Amino acid sequence: MTTSLLIVAGYWPSQQNPISGIFIVQQVEAFAQQGIHCDILVPTTRFRGGQDLLSVAELGLPEDLVSLIEVPSFRLPEKLSSLPGAIALNTRLLGSVLAKTLRHQADHRQYDGCILHGVRYAGFCLAHWRQYLSCPIVAVLHGVDPFIVKNSNLPRIRPILSSVGTLLDAVVLVGTPLRKHALEIGLPQEKLRVIANGVVLPAASPLGGHLKSAATPIRVLSVANLIPLKGIDDNLKALARIADQHSKINWEYVIVGDGPFRPDLEALTERLGLQSQVRFLGRLPYQETQAEMAKADVFSLPSWNEAFGIVYLEAMAQGVPVVGCLENGAADIVTHERDGLLIRPKSVEDLELALLQLLSDADLRGEMGRCARVTAESYSWDRNASALLELLSVTASSASPLIV
Repeated sequence: MTTSLLIVAGYWPSQQNPISGIFIVQQVEAFAQQGIHCDILVPTTRFRGGQDLLSVAELGLPEDLVSLIEVPSFRLPEKLSSLPGAIALNTRLLGSVLAKTLRHQADHRQYDGCILHGVRYAGFCLAHWRQYLSCPIVAVLHGVDPFIVKNSNLPRIRPILSSVGTLLDAVVLVGTPLRKHALEIGLPQEKLRVIANGVVLPAASPLGGHLKSAATPIRVLSVANLIPLKGIDDNLKALARIADQHSKINWEYVIVGDGPFRPDLEALTERLGLQSQVRFLGRLPYQETQAEMAKADVFSLPSWNEAFGIVYLEAMAQGVPVVGCLENGAADIVTHERDGLLIRPKSVEDLELALLQLLSDADLRGEMGRCARVTAESYSWDRNASALLELLSVTASSASPLIV
């Protein structure tokens, strides 16, 4: 008998944003490799654009083991969702639709476990649909949700999550920095577990170092949603100082991603006089993003609110040394001065020194890059999937392995 999992995901790749939730796709692929059937349930909002979900086939997942179930529901617009009563209304609206969907699913499929990615809305309304599942449920916390921690929302949400916590068998944190956040939003301490995300390793092992001629710029890369906490502006300020004081170093800065902070970052680039050395590529498909990772010499994301930061691992898998912040997700992955450099959050001075160290020493980049690849090899989606299955007390021993 095939083991079956229900995966409730608040995000999934779409035509408009093909990398949204790509890590869930990679995790599901790892489950499928173990012969486990996965139903992916994705709530979407009616009459809201930008939600043309990519199919299982388009994402290269095996259609005999993976099914995508889109659940349209009504929800107030985001700008109204913090009004009094809005959270409760959105929770009830989605809860009734999920309950109906899972009541129908229960008629023809029994699940051995359920993984809930994120706690907003699908988690808020767990009491509405928990009764239709007779299996363990774990929620995975991937980061700090700005909506939840908003001052006007948290007092209303904390009691909801405290109640939800009693219905969950465990709460998985993708990085240790999330422990404090989980407690602050009302999730139970005794149910917290840390299981790191995985990474897809390139087929060919990079040599690391990316040695170039003096005429070829040393490429610094960031991949991120362009919001203030990612620290892209700090990168720009640090690089401007290096350009001013070390003009002989030939570098370029490539930024992959988009978001509301982009106009400010582009304006800052102009004010700093870096237009000729900085390129904004916008949001790219996953494979193109990985191609940019492979061309990078240094990956720098001085984010000060990163729970895990899978992009650090993706860069390290390509043999690229990384720069991240202490007391954040990068610190769970990076060993300072071995496979990358860790700096104090929001310190442009520390960031300037770290970038200068890597930009001015090709041998150091090469050695750190080789160590970064070794570090990345210790993470895998197969290990992540196995840890989640163990937490759910699910084993794949009864499943028929997928032949690849």
